Amino acid sequence: MKKIPTSDKILTVKGDLNQVRNLRQTLCNGLQLAWLISTATLHFVRLTYADARPVPGTSIAQSMNVPA
Repeated sequence: MKKIPTSDKILTVKGDLNQVRNLRQTLCNGLQLAWLISTATLHFVRLTYADARPVPGTSIAQSMNVPA
C-alpha cells in the first residue's frame, strides 16, 4: 500500500475548497446581477408610466381624456 504524502492531501482539499468558493462567488454574482436588473427595470417602468396613473377622484375615462 502506497503512503500518500500529507502535502498532496492538503493541496487536494484546498483545490476542492477553491472550486466551492468560486462556485459560491459565481452564484452570488448571478443573484446580484439579477437583482440589479430587476430593480433597474422596476425603476424604469415606474419613471416611464408615472404620468399614466389616473388622478385621484377622477374616473378612468376622464383621466384618459375619453369623451363621456
